[in-house]
Amino acid sequence: MDYLDGQQLQLFKILIYLIWISKNTYLHTIINIKNITMKYGEQVQIALDRLDNSLKKLHTMVKRGENANAIQFMEQGELKDRYEELQNIVTVAGGPGNLGASGTVNTGMFRS
Repeated sequence: MDYLDGQQLQLFKILIYLIWISKNTYLHTIINIKNITMKYGEQVQIALDRLDNSLKKLHTMVKRGENANAIQFMEQGELKDRYEELQNIVTVAGGPGNLGASGTVNTGMFRS
């Protein structure tokens, strides 16, 4: 059995240390990605909840026949803000940006 001389032993120790650092860095990176993903999921859920509440308000306006208020609510008000908030979260996270559900570029609020 051959033994390592002093220089080889030192290089072996350095190699082991570099492997240890790489492993720890890799694990740390995975933990950071998991934390970021969890935070992103929380942000999306909060934005979806807020959008859902705005849709409930819109539904109530329409049921009451408050059509002018409903249109303003959609085009310039809270519903538009909630949609943009959710869209911004997706865009910042590297999502499809300004692409709509069908993959086409959004041209603004729906109009009749």
